[in-house]
Formats: sequence, C-alpha cells, structure tokens
Amino acid sequence: MTQHDIEARLKNVEDIQAIMMLMWDYTFCLDYGDLEGVLDKFMEDAKFQVRMRAGEQKGLLVGRYDGKKNIRALYTAVLPKRDAYPANAHIITNPVVSVQGDKAKGSFYLLQGGPGGGSQGRYDNEFVRVGGKWKISSFRFTWNYLPEGGPAIEGLPVPQPLID
Repeated sequence: MTQHDIEARLKNVEDIQAIMMLMWDYTFCLDYGDLEGVLDKFMEDAKFQVRMRAGEQKGLLVGRYDGKKNIRALYTAVLPKRDAYPANAHIITNPVVSVQGDKAKGSFYLLQGGPGGGSQGRYDNEFVRVGGKWKISSFRFTWNYLPEGGPAIEGLPVPQPLID
C-alpha cells in the first residue's frame, strides 16, 4: 500500500465520520430547539421528503418541503422551545455511509422516544461537501412505525407540504 493509498483511505474515514457527526448534531439540534443549527445542516436548495413505509399517504409531516424556506417553515412549527427539556429524543444508529469525492450517501435508523410512545424510521440522505463542510442536499425520511396518532404535535401550525 502506498502513502497515497493510505492518505485516501484516511480521508474517506474522516469524511464518513464528519457525515455521522453532522447527523448526530442535527438530532441534537432537533431535540433542543436549535432552529439555526438544524438549518445549517442543509443546502439552500435541499430536497426534503417525509413519507410512510409502504406508500401510506397519511402520517406525521408526510410530504415534501423542498428548499430552505420551506424547511425553515416546517421546523419553526415543530421544534421545541430552544434549550427546553426535549419531549422526544431522536437517537440515530446503524449508519451506512459511502463517499464519492465531494458527494456522499448515508442511511441511518431513527429510534424516537417520548411521552407519546416510541417510533422508528430511517433516513436516506445525500450530502455534498461545500467549502470543506458537509451539508444535506437530499433528505428523505421514512416512518417505519408510529404509535397510534404519532408523536403529539396537535395544535401546532404545521405548514402544508408542497406535494402530498
């Protein structure tokens, strides 16, 4: 193995670690109501979709919210008050990340717990490196399981998705 090969492998490991840290930080920002921290993870023109497994049309926040303006509207409606004790804990696990130059793909399981019960889903995201920093360019979340009624967000002014 050459020095170049070793450096390339190390760079790949560092990129994978940076993407995992981005996702871990994203969930921390979710849980503690850090809107700007959440938005900082996304490209301006990011694609954003929430769906239910098996193509069901109804579920928590199901739809598309493309572009940072629409992503901001969604998270403004659903994030807890900044630095409040989180009602839910977003725990991501089982990362599978592949990097090709300045683009990457990553899948992560979500285990979410809180007063409304537990839920589970999967992120299938795409990332791009901009100015040496990884950002989410395509965010696709699939709910695999929601308790009856899903996590409590009743009464919140949740924006309508762009596409059902």
